[in-house]
Amino acid sequence: MARTEESQRREADRKEGWNARRWYEGIMAKQKTHMGGAVTETELLIANIDRSVTQEVRSVLDQATVDLYAETEDEWSATAPVDVWWDGAKACYASDGGHRIAAKEKNGRKKILCRVHRCDDAESALTLARLHAFGPANHAHGRARTPEDKRKTVRSCIALPEYAGESDRRIAEICKVGKWLVGQVRAEIAGAPKPAPRTVKADSPPKPAPTPASGRATTAEERVIESLTKPGVVEKLVERLESEDIVESPEVVARPPAKEHKALTDARGRVVPEPMVSLFRLGRAFAADLRGVLHEAADGVKSAAEESWGIGLAQMVPTLEADLKKVAQDAAASLPWCCCPHVDQATGEHLVEGKCRVCINNRGWLTRHNWHQLGDPIKQLIDEHAEPDAEREDA
Repeated sequence: MARTEESQRREADRKEGWNARRWYEGIMAKQKTHMGGAVTETELLIANIDRSVTQEVRSVLDQATVDLYAETEDEWSATAPVDVWWDGAKACYASDGGHRIAAKEKNGRKKILCRVHRCDDAESALTLARLHAFGPANHAHGRARTPEDKRKTVRSCIALPEYAGESDRRIAEICKVGKWLVGQVRAEIAGAPKPAPRTVKADSPPKPAPTPASGRATTAEERVIESLTKPGVVEKLVERLESEDIVESPEVVARPPAKEHKALTDARGRVVPEPMVSLFRLGRAFAADLRGVLHEAADGVKSAAEESWGIGLAQMVPTLEADLKKVAQDAAASLPWCCCPHVDQATGEHLVEGKCRVCINNRGWLTRHNWHQLGDPIKQLIDEHAEPDAEREDA
């Protein structure tokens, strides 16, 4: 009898997990449906952006990350918009990008590139901004969340009336954390002892991921999103977007025409041909993002080492930091570093017929690894294309 009851309990637990995942995926699918046709990228005044939602999911603003983003602003400024949820009037909530905004302010900037999601009213904008901030915004990208960040996210989520009655599994799905952590936070709020996290034996085989089952729950946020997807709402938003009142609104500033920027140069001081600019910019942006991710990974291990369960991690931190630094250096050395001397400056075309002896597969650019394999005459030929006053990066 005891075995049957235990099997039934486990089956009920699995079904609850499936329904929680299905419920969350339904919300996010409707959110994407609402966003379709109502999302634009534009530069907004930082002073008009409400950052209260980002503060609900971060325990502190990490100054090291702000400094890193400030130093590498040119590498991400045009390719990493901040997600902002706008009610069509004045309310404008940022759901991520707190460190990027702070980096812009540190550099004295007044505006930042944003991905604006237009909503029907301020309440809907705030609800969708929170949904995005609690889960997707910082789960897969940006500065890695610390254990305290995750706890604060859970506390902020269950403090809201529309989520207070949800199960631990559903809160865990929203916040992208473990169910046991939600139980711990709720116990802390109630003043009860913390439930111990589930332990897995070292020799236990990994459990297969459960397959989502059918099931749907009706909640406050789901009803809000359903109201946003009613017939005619999207058309109304498009008409409002196209109207003169929206374009001229002082609260949202249209992105100005592209300004004349200083020509991009490669590591050896040559101006990169226009057709190849995107290759070099994307490569540098990736290298900067990777440095940030690895830096955050090291910070995450350091934070875990301060927990009672992670004391054993402290001894591996120096080795880990050295390894991550090596990974970042190797990755940067495998990206576009300088132009091949046989590339036409105006068209970006490779002028050598047949196999080029400088670049690989006639692609028109070299990595830092390739540079080390060249002879001095080829290096001098490359440096002859450099601008007179351009700075050169040492290999």
